[in-house]
Amino acid sequence: MSEWSETTLGELCKFQAGDAFAKDQQGLTAGDYPFIKVSDMNLLGNERFIQQSNNWIRKADVSKYRLHQPGSIAFAKIGEALRANRRRVIVRETIIDNNMMSATPKGGMEPLFLLYLLEGIDFNDVSRGSALPYLTVGDLNQLPVRVPSPETQKVIGQSLSLLDRKIELNRRMNETLEGMAQAIFRDWFVDFGPVRRAQAGLTDPVAIMGGLTPDTARAAPLAALFPAAFGNNGLPVGWNEEPLLDQANWINGAAYKNMHFVPKGLGLPVVKIAELKAGITEQTKFTNTDLGQKYRINDGELLFSWSGNPDTSIDAFIWTGGEAWLNQHIFAVRENGKMDRPTLHTMLKWLMPQFAELARNKQTTGLGHVTKDDMKRLLIAKPPLPVATAFATFAGPIFERIVATLYENRTLAETRDYLLPRLMSGAVRVTPQAEAA
Repeated sequence: MSEWSETTLGELCKFQAGDAFAKDQQGLTAGDYPFIKVSDMNLLGNERFIQQSNNWIRKADVSKYRLHQPGSIAFAKIGEALRANRRRVIVRETIIDNNMMSATPKGGMEPLFLLYLLEGIDFNDVSRGSALPYLTVGDLNQLPVRVPSPETQKVIGQSLSLLDRKIELNRRMNETLEGMAQAIFRDWFVDFGPVRRAQAGLTDPVAIMGGLTPDTARAAPLAALFPAAFGNNGLPVGWNEEPLLDQANWINGAAYKNMHFVPKGLGLPVVKIAELKAGITEQTKFTNTDLGQKYRINDGELLFSWSGNPDTSIDAFIWTGGEAWLNQHIFAVRENGKMDRPTLHTMLKWLMPQFAELARNKQTTGLGHVTKDDMKRLLIAKPPLPVATAFATFAGPIFERIVATLYENRTLAETRDYLLPRLMSGAVRVTPQAEAA
């Protein structure tokens, strides 16, 4: 059995703060150095590695900043981002901003083990300040920890990383599935592809449907649902336009306040935008105050966050976190007989660029919003019922697969979070292959 030794974080890694930079020094090409901001910690999915960033620093300016090396762990050091407790491994030389810090392994320390060791530490317990918590290098250096042999470190890091990589693979698969559903949605309801192809003289059902299915027997009844001409309204004959707002019941969450919150375990979680992104965490608030049953959500609910950063907060989500109360700034999108849930989900995902622009046009202090008035003005093409039903035969199974994958990721994340503190404390032991032999 591997021996564990007492040490401090400062003996295991070197902590290095990030730099402030001027916006006019930001580069534009991938030939420069990536610049990682706190917001990038949320934008890059669930994977524990920083693979890319949309921000770059020109090589000519790099001498002014500190480069953080591959294998270092990047994390936020100040404010709300610190409370989110996210860490990521840097995979190439990177510059990080002054709200962040990196930890570089020393003396053969396994980077993956260091990642999960840091992730298992609640930095809120070692931060200074209350309104705006922050970390110092000195406090982190003195923090006591226990570590096993390098061989055991490697096994623990790889074991936990396998779970995270599966979560990331599932996330990417869901992106692909969403893309497939949106491609059909665009062809049918935005570009009116089947109508245009029939109007152009195509008669082969497979061709009219754009190769959606190579089976003529299946393509023929689909193609027959679409007219070969457009009406005076610019839409396919027999189609009309309706406001987005009319397609569902949009239930805005309740305004939960500090007086409503209770200790964890005494009520249900309150779902804010942070929970839509990260699930239930140690920072999640709980309440047993019933402000109306319409605010109570369950697994499988379609949610739409309509306020926040236009690029990172406004989005559609499928909730899989169990029973909860919905906070304001998020709509529960519930069927009203106009559209089924898979179609609503696909449509909302397709409309995200438009929502982002609507929010950006009203953006103040970094925040924007999409209102019901916006959704009333936003018109969508509405086909006859047989076309909508046909679309559901494609979108429905895709939606079900997406939901199933989200549940699987929830289980994988719970397994990882259960194992992490036990592996890091030595309560659950793993044996390196050489030792097992």
